[in-house]
Amino acid sequence: MKAFHYPLFFQFLERFRAFWARCFGHGCLCWNVQLFGCLFALLLSSCDQAKQDLSTSEDEYESPEPSNPVSESEQLQESAEAGSADAQFDLGVLHIKGELPGIKYEQALNWFAQAANQEHAKAQFYLGAMYENGKGVEMDHAKAIKWFTSSAENGYPIAQNHLGWMLANGKGIAQDHEKAVYWFRKAAEKKYSVAQANLSTMYRDGKGVRSDLRLARTWWNLALESDSDSAFREVGFKIFQLSRLTEIDSIE
Repeated sequence: MKAFHYPLFFQFLERFRAFWARCFGHGCLCWNVQLFGCLFALLLSSCDQAKQDLSTSEDEYESPEPSNPVSESEQLQESAEAGSADAQFDLGVLHIKGELPGIKYEQALNWFAQAANQEHAKAQFYLGAMYENGKGVEMDHAKAIKWFTSSAENGYPIAQNHLGWMLANGKGIAQDHEKAVYWFRKAAEKKYSVAQANLSTMYRDGKGVRSDLRLARTWWNLALESDSDSAFREVGFKIFQLSRLTEIDSIE
């Protein structure tokens, strides 16, 4: 706000007094000057209050300091040790994503396992992914399938799609197109675009379900609507192949 110039104001006041005396006489001058002074004092008070309010507002909306992963992990550690499944999962993710010094798969596995045993669907999926890829533990497809199934049954659409992909391709489990369709449909109904595209492919190829190009096209269009940036938009309906395209691919 521009600073008020007091000398200029008093120069203006003297000119105002002279003008008023010429026009209305000296009798009315004193009262009107007093009235003008009161109004001016009120104006100054309002400006000072506005300046104070602006200062308070600026203080309240200062940018928050950037988060500290180490400090965050210490808080999560307390909650995780107290038995919070969400905290256990989040702490596992911090370890596996390398947001803490070094990637510690063994610690991630431990926290995922604790959360998974409390029916935490995402933790069950991540635990299955670690068994499937041998991260922090010896590769074990049977345990991977067990945890993927638990996660899928608890309603996690990415696990449902991934389990469907494994069943459709016979990866670590006996091939079963009908069960694959079942899980693809579960995830597709939750608007998971990759599952919608996979279900479309099953209808197109008549695998696990009667061939129906109309339904294939319907599910394909829903997939495109659900995820306009998806990779399968680029390859097109006719050549699209079954894909897992899940979070599991980010676990290196």
